[in-house]
Amino acid sequence: MTFDEATLRAIIDCQPRGDLGPFAAGDEAAAENYACQLRAAIAASNQFAVYQHADEYGSGYASFFDLFISKQPLHTALADGESRTIDGIALYINRLAPIAVFGPEQVAVKQSRPGTIQGWRGHVPVAQLNQLPSGDWQEELATINYWLQQYGYRLLDQTSAQQPLPFNAADVGYTWNLFGTGSVYDALFYWVD
Repeated sequence: MTFDEATLRAIIDCQPRGDLGPFAAGDEAAAENYACQLRAAIAASNQFAVYQHADEYGSGYASFFDLFISKQPLHTALADGESRTIDGIALYINRLAPIAVFGPEQVAVKQSRPGTIQGWRGHVPVAQLNQLPSGDWQEELATINYWLQQYGYRLLDQTSAQQPLPFNAADVGYTWNLFGTGSVYDALFYWVD
């Protein structure tokens, strides 16, 4: 898949692009459904705990599903007011192109009242794309890679992700939130207010 101006502008305009099935056909509903199937396949794994961030980050639309994969459930026995940081893998599955990225992430969780867990997360910076958290995550990565391959998704390499946008991001015409790099990564993994 090439990341030329026409392709990136189409993806920013919520139009599917790619050389795979529903993405090649440009069918937004079919592409969304296909990405949802991949997300569900990964979430159904019994090898790790999977949590999904809200689809739109409190705004109108996100171009990707944001999964947090950890070795342990986030709700593992916390006392009232207790907090803990849990290491894991953030996996971003694009809804508009058969592209994904992952990176190390930590979630800070706190028991705010009995039965209620609050969590705080960040975002994976482009410099940490396709890197793993410390420790042994090879089994989790093998499962992620298996499902990405089964669905024809590929990991966006860091060199492609860091390429500057071939246009001025301010020219898009509406408010979209970037990871702040002005790069291909921003055009593929964004949310719109």
